[in-house]
Amino acid sequence: MPEDQIKIAVLEQRVEDLKEFVLKIDDAIEKISQVNVNLTKMIAVHEQKLETREIVEKNINQKIDNIYSKIQKDHENVLEEIKKVNATLEKVESNLDDRLVKVENNQANINIKLATIVAGAVLIGFIIQNNSFFVKVLSNGHLTNPTPSARVDTGS
Repeated sequence: MPEDQIKIAVLEQRVEDLKEFVLKIDDAIEKISQVNVNLTKMIAVHEQKLETREIVEKNINQKIDNIYSKIQKDHENVLEEIKKVNATLEKVESNLDDRLVKVENNQANINIKLATIVAGAVLIGFIIQNNSFFVKVLSNGHLTNPTPSARVDTGS
């Protein structure tokens, strides 16, 4: 039995040696567990941040889409207004062209009437200045050259 006791003593020594090693392993496991807990917390925080960021990004994207749609509608409205303004300008231009033609026609008629009036006035002036000549022509019934002494002074 002494051999058994030796074996038991050796085993006790090994167990004693392993006890310190097991305690170190137990401490390492405890530290690894703590690191694992910390990592789990960090991952949870990051996952929460990612979820929040996704929600914010969705909201931002939705707002961007809404703004883009509004801009598109506003752009279409502006184009429609520009078309209306252009149509109105074309009508105004056409109306102005028509009025200009009328003014030019009226001006031409006025010029003709003024020319007729001026010609008539010149003719009347000529007749008044040469009254004696026409009186002689009318009284003799034929055209003769009036002499300077035959002219009648009308006082003008």
